[in-house]
Amino acid sequence: MALSSKSILAIAMVCHAVNAGYCRHLGDDSQPDWDSAPEWQQSSAVAGVQFHLDNPDAGDEAAHENWMKAKIADGWVYGETKDTEKKTHPCIVPFDQLPKEQQFKDQLFRSIVLAAAPQFQQDDDALEAITAERDMLTSAAAAVKSAPKATAIKAPSVRKISADVVKDPLEGEQVGDDYVSREAKLLTAIAGAGKVEIAFSDGKREIAGMDPVEVTGNAWRVTVAGVQLSIDELIADTPAKGVFPLAGYGLFLDGKLAAYRDRGGQLSIAAGSRQNIAPDVVF
Repeated sequence: MALSSKSILAIAMVCHAVNAGYCRHLGDDSQPDWDSAPEWQQSSAVAGVQFHLDNPDAGDEAAHENWMKAKIADGWVYGETKDTEKKTHPCIVPFDQLPKEQQFKDQLFRSIVLAAAPQFQQDDDALEAITAERDMLTSAAAAVKSAPKATAIKAPSVRKISADVVKDPLEGEQVGDDYVSREAKLLTAIAGAGKVEIAFSDGKREIAGMDPVEVTGNAWRVTVAGVQLSIDELIADTPAKGVFPLAGYGLFLDGKLAAYRDRGGQLSIAAGSRQNIAPDVVF
């Protein structure tokens, strides 16, 4: 099992704390808290965790032999008492010669590692997916480098604009080991489009008289609601007379309706009014 260095360190800290508590139960107060433990002791705990991750089927005896091998390589020898300066340790003996309470320490350490590892693996996988998603969104947003701008343009004709008209609605999907969200796919599509338009709908079709707006530049960001227009102001141009029932927005990429946003109720926009609807545009 391959865990991140942070997860391995966290498990090592838990193992050290439990071992220190067990030692105190045996009357041994020589085990300091993790923050006060010397570097070699912390490194030994980390190495023990890594050993069990690499060898999940290894028993207590194998773990003890691995620990003893590392100790001897570092200059430690057997001694009746543990002495960090002289590097003597009473546990540098074959596993079957250890007292039962010392053998139990190896069993306790191994049990903690094997019990904790699956949960930390899930956390690592989730963090990796979030990081990959963030990098993908950042790359998609960075593909549009110019300053954001919204410009009213003349609609070629009144177009049908509703959720039913979107031919290929984007959805999140699993691609190999990565999950690509709907938002990431939409940002990528926006970045790759030659022309990006926001058109205004009465819920069924484009509102005659309210010209669509062409958006250029890095004008989008991802929020909990979806891909949102991030420019400060979007004022829809309206004729001199009339009231316009705005029910939703259509996102056109190169002339094709790529997404529709129902705003959850009609907004009546009076002709000539200057109502900023930029914060409301999200797909």
